[in-house]
Amino acid sequence: MGDLVREYRESEDITDALRKKKIKDAQWKEKLDSRKRDKVEREKEKMSYRDPTENIDAYHKRFRDLQKKVEFGMIETEDLANGDDGIERTELKRRLDSLKEIVDLMQKELTSATMYLPDYDVQSGSTKIAKCTSDIESARLNLAPRKKFAFGAKKKKQSQPVVEEIPVLQPVRAAEKFLEQMTLDGNELVFQEEANKTIVVEDKNKTDQDVRFSKLTNCIVELKHQTGAVRFLGLDNCKLYIGPVAGSCFFENCTNCVFMIASRQIRIHDTTSCDFYLHVLSRPIIEHCSNLKFAPYALSYASLETQLRDAGLEADRAADMWKDVDDFRWLKHQQSPNWSMLPQDQRVAHALIE
Repeated sequence: MGDLVREYRESEDITDALRKKKIKDAQWKEKLDSRKRDKVEREKEKMSYRDPTENIDAYHKRFRDLQKKVEFGMIETEDLANGDDGIERTELKRRLDSLKEIVDLMQKELTSATMYLPDYDVQSGSTKIAKCTSDIESARLNLAPRKKFAFGAKKKKQSQPVVEEIPVLQPVRAAEKFLEQMTLDGNELVFQEEANKTIVVEDKNKTDQDVRFSKLTNCIVELKHQTGAVRFLGLDNCKLYIGPVAGSCFFENCTNCVFMIASRQIRIHDTTSCDFYLHVLSRPIIEHCSNLKFAPYALSYASLETQLRDAGLEADRAADMWKDVDDFRWLKHQQSPNWSMLPQDQRVAHALIE
């Protein structure tokens, strides 16, 4: 009898041990699965804050593919023009216009990637874009079908076709490399040589519009819709209130101005005595500047939050990046004397009416 009781208890102990082991195994498995899920969630969170365009290898592939399309398109067009049947003017124009659109895409790829590309790649991309554009404009002249010679009344002298001047790329300062080719894109809206005016820019249907403000004096500028890229050149004593810029902003030779801007990237060149209120995804870069003051973005209007989201500028880091300024001409560890944070009691806010 005792043996039977002992065997029963041993069997019960084994069953209990197996049950406990099964429970522990299940708990351990759940713990491992939980860790895996947490890791996946962390990776997803990282990716959500990472700019999807910040992939140098992917940029180079896209850029090379576009460049090859232009090069092959030029070869095909030249072969047709030099063939026995030649090429019609309308067909030549259509083909070259199509190739110019591809070059415009190359420029957009370069502009959007400048934030993370090495200087060499920026310079190389600009050089390739300039060459492609020059080749296309040369083809407009050299491949155009010749008119047959015929006697007759003397015709009026026709003006020569205007050829877009392509700047020769010399070694340039880092602050201006990424935008020196931007005027090759016919998408740019220009406001220039104005004084003592209020300029209101409104075209909500063109969210990829590039804009240039040049040689403005004592002006107030209000831009209340998303844009692609914006340049500020030679502005004096102006106040500019700018909504979300999905690409980059470039400043040159500005004095005594106030800028309120939300942008992916800010580069400031040869500018002095200006205040910048910024919402920006990357470190603001200054070069050859003095007496610049920085503060957080202080502009408001009804549709601003929606526009910031649509422009991809909602990342949390954009709210604090304004004070992490990088002076390309100050290599010491100490604070650059060329910029400072605008004191709290000197900051202002501004609201636009839609």
